[in-house]
Amino acid sequence: MNHQISQVLNLFLHFIDKNKFALFSPFRLDLYSEDEDDCAFPGKRALISLLSWFDYCDELIKNAHPLIGKLLAKEIKERFYVPVLEPLLLQASEVGILTCTALLIKLVKMTTSESLLSVTVYFLLGDATAKETPGEASHKLRHRFIERCDHLSDEISILSLKLFEVLLLKPHEHIINNLVLRNLAPRTYHASSELLATEEYFESDIDTTEDDVSERTDSPMFDDSDLPPLELEAFDDPVLADDFPVEIPDQLFDVEKMENQILEKLAVENQILNNDFEDKGEHKEEEQTVVEVVNHDNFAEEVAAVEKATKLSPRSQTSSNAASSIASGSIVMDVTSNASGSVLVEERPGIHAVVNSYLSLVPEYAKSSSAGDSGYDTYLRDAHRQFRECSVQCLRWEWPTYPKPVDKIDYSHAFYEGVFLKVLFDKLSQLLDQPYEVNLQLTSVMAKLAQFPHPHTHEFMLDPYLRLEPGCRSLYTVLCRLVSDLKSRVKAMPHFQIQCIQVRKQLTEMTEEESSSYIELMEGVIVLEEFCKELAAIAFVKAHAESGRI
Repeated sequence: MNHQISQVLNLFLHFIDKNKFALFSPFRLDLYSEDEDDCAFPGKRALISLLSWFDYCDELIKNAHPLIGKLLAKEIKERFYVPVLEPLLLQASEVGILTCTALLIKLVKMTTSESLLSVTVYFLLGDATAKETPGEASHKLRHRFIERCDHLSDEISILSLKLFEVLLLKPHEHIINNLVLRNLAPRTYHASSELLATEEYFESDIDTTEDDVSERTDSPMFDDSDLPPLELEAFDDPVLADDFPVEIPDQLFDVEKMENQILEKLAVENQILNNDFEDKGEHKEEEQTVVEVVNHDNFAEEVAAVEKATKLSPRSQTSSNAASSIASGSIVMDVTSNASGSVLVEERPGIHAVVNSYLSLVPEYAKSSSAGDSGYDTYLRDAHRQFRECSVQCLRWEWPTYPKPVDKIDYSHAFYEGVFLKVLFDKLSQLLDQPYEVNLQLTSVMAKLAQFPHPHTHEFMLDPYLRLEPGCRSLYTVLCRLVSDLKSRVKAMPHFQIQCIQVRKQLTEMTEEESSSYIELMEGVIVLEEFCKELAAIAFVKAHAESGRI
């Protein structure tokens, strides 16, 4: 069988365009007519035959007895994946890499049976579950695919990133565990309690913030004459003002107003989705993901009771109005217990502060979307649907509800983000110097990671106020460095915002395309602006879904 498949692959791999794989359906073999087909190429019939065979095997495994299905999936790995597909995926030819990766993406998308999906995942990523160490490359295919995400060829980078996006959409726990969670599970990226108890840790944050704001307002490109007055009272919360590295945005976003407008639409969508799940007898499991509004008043009373029973963290001790801040949604408290039964309270910012952190990250003078039509509500609707689907997929994985308590973190081993996140963060750091298509695919993968409901991926990918160990980075810190780089570049570019608006119109085909020496930078800024909106929407939706268990 493997000899026949090899002949089929060799027949079409050198002729087919990688972009045509998505157009092929395994069910159209009997309708094929070379004379009537404008997309005909040598080996097309062989390709459709291969896809039809794979689809048949997938359906056979799905409907067979579980034991027989596992044996069939194992045979596909031993007769097709290892001897035929693996050498093609490891080849050095760029054309061959593009074609074989596109074929692999198509096969992964087609896989629906649990046994075949499991075999495919372990074939591509290996079975390692232990924490990674720098320089580790124990599984050849996994290492090669991650390495190609930052390839010299932009096409190879895009397809490699697309492969991981398709994998992350599949309902298999080992995918997210192998790529991300095994490194985040120890939570050693979080600053230790001893470090948080030192004043130097917070003073360094405050000094950095003040320098950043000074650089921002002193910029010759900064002109606040056309902006509405800042609502500084929104930052009067002493917990946020004194302890969190908050940068005052150029224009404060009224998140509460957006919340009222969007939640009504989301409630209708929730009702429709819940009715569908009731019809399928799955409503009981879905109740965990219904979007609800936080009852801050009741929660403030619970925290007030906890304050009497235990000593709060150093940050909360600096504020005499902590309970009122919690009640207003400025901060949220995670309440857990340690092994001895003592109550531990770990505070984190409320959703309004988080959303404003992302929406105000890109300076106002670098934004290209109009204030009245930013598109944020569209991201909210998409994030609501995607997070709901992701939550349903992750329900049976029995993930923890809260992050690992700080007093249980073992700091004997330094934190390492893992090669996958390292490549993604390094790639994101180059966003202003990369092609538009690469940036779109990169941010799509990052947004997918941010949607997972595991508490460690959530805070690592979405929490702008996460206290990190020295030398560690999170998604937000990478974005902050990117914005700092942007500010230094914009100073030397006159009329930058006007040019960005023009480039945005070109990307949406509203105007004819014009050449510019800074086109790649402006496209990168547009992607950055939209990515921040997407992250804000994901954080908003997840916070309201989480409110059902607070």
